[in-house]
Amino acid sequence: LRIDSAGGSLVAVAPRAPAVLMPLERVPGIRAPEIVGPVTREVLGGREVERVTVRFALDSVPHPLSGEEETEAAP
Repeated sequence: LRIDSAGGSLVAVAPRAPAVLMPLERVPGIRAPEIVGPVTREVLGGREVERVTVRFALDSVPHPLSGEEETEAAP
């Protein structure tokens, strides 16, 4: 897992690569997860799995400890 201020990437092993996307889509703050690069098949513990890299963007929400506060626009 690698994360910076704009987004991140995750290398995962799953029975099927696309199955990694749906749980990531439900994580608050993560948006637009997509498979990047090759999907490789491997045998792990006697089971065939797929290794995949997923890249995603982060919502730009101020961190509560950063001192930044959300402001509302005046009507």
